[in-house]
Amino acid sequence: MQVAGDFHKVIVENDTVRVLEFRDAPGSKTAVHGHPNVMASAVTEYKVQFDDSNGESLDLELIAGRVMATPPFEHAITNMGDTEAVVILIEIKG
Repeated sequence: MQVAGDFHKVIVENDTVRVLEFRDAPGSKTAVHGHPNVMASAVTEYKVQFDDSNGESLDLELIAGRVMATPPFEHAITNMGDTEAVVILIEIKG
């Protein structure tokens, strides 16, 4: 799966994991992209709208320091808040 390159920066990558820093300005929207099995931890509070590849939308408020895990899925993300979002993603390969 391909990540949205303008928003993701690779911090570390090896044969088993890839760690990314995701930054998203208020009101910005990513292209549709995907991740393999991933764990995400918000560094900042973050109001986000996920639009999946089936046209379904989900609004979430991510809390700084909390971790969530998701299976592989494709989505676009819109920052619905008024501050920059920073999230650390750990993708599990294989």
